Amino acid sequence: MQFVMVHCSFLLGYIHCKKNGFYNHKLLKELLLDIFHSYENFNYLLPREKKFYTRSGRKESLKEAIKLDKKLSQLFNKKKIHSTRYSPNE
Repeated sequence: MQFVMVHCSFLLGYIHCKKNGFYNHKLLKELLLDIFHSYENFNYLLPREKKFYTRSGRKESLKEAIKLDKKLSQLFNKKKIHSTRYSPNE
């Protein structure tokens, strides 16, 4: 297999990692970054279509999902992970 395409980043696990969990959050975050960097990644940030968002089958509300989008973008910037913003209208 040469490529795998997913609808969300592996690094959402990094974002969801909580300090008060039953695991060592610092080590888990380090592990997630190590695994992420062990592969060649292409990260595309797509705008969220607010008009068509449905809660069905999702954990987050639209507002919560947008908050996670921002956190993921901030993580990419903080960790100097290359990402490309892409709009379907381009």
